[in-house]
Amino acid sequence: YLLQQIAANKVYIEYIEKGYGIARKGLNTIQRIKQGDFDLHRDFINALSNVNPKVKNYTRVADIIAYQLRIVKEAKTVISNLKESNQFNREELDYSKAVFERLLEECLKSMDELFLVITSGELQMKDDERIKRIDGLYLDMQDKYAFCKSFSEECSVLAMQRLMEKGEINLSKRLNGLK
Repeated sequence: YLLQQIAANKVYIEYIEKGYGIARKGLNTIQRIKQGDFDLHRDFINALSNVNPKVKNYTRVADIIAYQLRIVKEAKTVISNLKESNQFNREELDYSKAVFERLLEECLKSMDELFLVITSGELQMKDDERIKRIDGLYLDMQDKYAFCKSFSEECSVLAMQRLMEKGEINLSKRLNGLK
């Protein structure tokens, strides 16, 4: 009877060893699948941090920078012309400077955001998200440039009107013999 029990236990031990072997292989397979899935997700997330060179070289990036340069140049020119025209008092000049300074601050914020979008390791975005953000910054910079041109023209027109008024007043004085 004991020999039968020992023989049955040996058979059970073999079944248990085979079962543990199958379970171990299954767990190792599951572990490899899980690690592979983790690696895929890690690589995908890391890829989101890298900027595609085509995104960096997107034409709108250069256009945004060009708008920035035009705005800076326009602001300097207008402030200089307003001073030289002698048609504005100190408060008006300070106001004009403040408007341009605020505009330039907003432009710098846009440029900072642009450089975040096109610099690897800064933001985790897909290429289409980066392009969409660059397009948004481009439209924003276009608006800023349009405002800069409009404000510049208004200042120039006001200076010309004041200069013409002074000329008309002086001419009127001379014609009426008041000077």
